[in-house]
Amino acid sequence: EMNSGILEDNDSLVKLLNCIGYENFTAGKSHAELVSMLTGYQNNRCNGDSIDIGKGKVVKTDIVKILHSRGVTANNSETKDELEAKLSATDAGTVLSRSEAELLSDNSLTRILHGNNINFNTDENRSELINKLFETRRNPE
Repeated sequence: EMNSGILEDNDSLVKLLNCIGYENFTAGKSHAELVSMLTGYQNNRCNGDSIDIGKGKVVKTDIVKILHSRGVTANNSETKDELEAKLSATDAGTVLSRSEAELLSDNSLTRILHGNNINFNTDENRSELINKLFETRRNPE
């Protein structure tokens, strides 16, 4: 579709990306960059090993870690809003893979669990918290 169908036209790709929340990030992008944004979105949302963290749940230092893992320059002197905007602008946006979730501090993990109304015990270790986050994502109640 992206090379020989309706999405081979940049305007169609931009319209689709705008519909899925990339409206502020498509201007001036090449066809290859637009395709990369869309495939990143698909890869991170269409497999079972990802979780959308949304905004406001992850502490600033953890956003910096995630951005660095994605090859984006970021530092703790930036505001949380600036860092969240950078995160949203990446191909995967606010969707984290399991390996990215493993970069999160306990504070961020518990905030995400609370924010998603996922029950957990305070004595559970990091691995258990991460597993709970991804298991609940695959098996919503």
